[in-house]
Amino acid sequence: MVSLDNYSEKLLTYDNSKDALEAYVKIYMQEQSAGMKVIHKNAARKKIIATAIYAVLFFMILSIFAFYREFKLAYGVALLALITVVWLVTSLIVFTSEKSLLHKIKEMPDAEIDSVLASEYDNCRSVFKVYGTGAAIVVVTMLLSVFLYRTPHMIFEKNNTGYGLRYYTRALHEETKVVVPDTYKGEPVTEIRGNVFFGTEALREVQLPKGLREIRGSTFEKCTNLEKIEIPEGVTRIGGHAFRGCGSLSSMTLPATVQAINGSAFRECTMLEEINLPEGIDRVGDNAFRDCQSLKSVTLPSTVVTIGDGAFRDCITLTSVIFTDPAAVGNDNPPDTGRTVGSTAFRDCASLEEIILPEGFTRIGENAFRDCYRLSHAGIPSTMEYLDRYAFRGCIHLDEIVLPEGCEQGENVFREANTKVTYQ
Repeated sequence: MVSLDNYSEKLLTYDNSKDALEAYVKIYMQEQSAGMKVIHKNAARKKIIATAIYAVLFFMILSIFAFYREFKLAYGVALLALITVVWLVTSLIVFTSEKSLLHKIKEMPDAEIDSVLASEYDNCRSVFKVYGTGAAIVVVTMLLSVFLYRTPHMIFEKNNTGYGLRYYTRALHEETKVVVPDTYKGEPVTEIRGNVFFGTEALREVQLPKGLREIRGSTFEKCTNLEKIEIPEGVTRIGGHAFRGCGSLSSMTLPATVQAINGSAFRECTMLEEINLPEGIDRVGDNAFRDCQSLKSVTLPSTVVTIGDGAFRDCITLTSVIFTDPAAVGNDNPPDTGRTVGSTAFRDCASLEEIILPEGFTRIGENAFRDCYRLSHAGIPSTMEYLDRYAFRGCIHLDEIVLPEGCEQGENVFREANTKVTYQ
């Protein structure tokens, strides 16, 4: 019969000494505890620490998900699953009494194993107490998370003109209507930072503060159920992607103070039917209204200088593009030169029948009106200098067009259109 009186003798007797000793320790502890499950204090301490770390990481991941709306739910679930697996493995498999007691035995190789185990038995703790403490840590963390994130929170930060809305947190119960206050701590709310409401699918209505001066990039991007929002007087700029993907937004009124609409600001607003751009806007950004598939009518101001690349591309129901008469709005100094229609600006606007460009436009970009199949009349001003290649390609109903003398053409401007060109 094999003797396990001390650690040195065991090392000489067993090929797999560690497993044999661990098995012996386990049997010894079971016999000594008389059926009452216990855990050595070192293992218990490590389990509690591991649980506390898990709770902190759990809360951090939830907080990141709540505050950073670009952080996808799938990423959060994957991270939570990973740390949960690591926590369970370390708590149940790695940090055990057997491993803790083996470490004690290694520290005293000349002592009898039973003596070491007997002396350490008093340092054992009830398994129910240890796991109860761990469960309490996890439960408290979850309850705290539920309490903090049960409803959305607005977080403001100081700026040069008052306060700006910095975060609008995700929550277990999302609000369908949000009112951003006019003031915070007695000062005006003048700014909403980019991405604040990004992807808030529950959002249907927003009331913005009266002192707002700018809507930054991606502020309401992918708010797919947003139906009602009023832009207050004083807002001067609509940032890039500000309302991109707001597929339930059917109307939008922009105040007279707006001067710029940046790239993709209203892209993929598939229910938007009509938009009137106020006087003062000098540029419609690239892809600003691209894929607005319900857009039927657009009024462009007399002040507009640039219609950006792809600005109205794929607006398949767009039938009317009207430029404001400067005399009608009291604009005595409309741009008299350098106005441009960007590349693919109206490409694939299959319902567009007529376009009349006012004086001051000098260039029509590449593929600007390509595949506007129903376009039958294009009014070109006397200031036009250049039509880039494929500008009217595929406009099969454009039978005739009048260009000013000296207007140059790029490659295949009227390819597949069979358009008669007359100069005057």
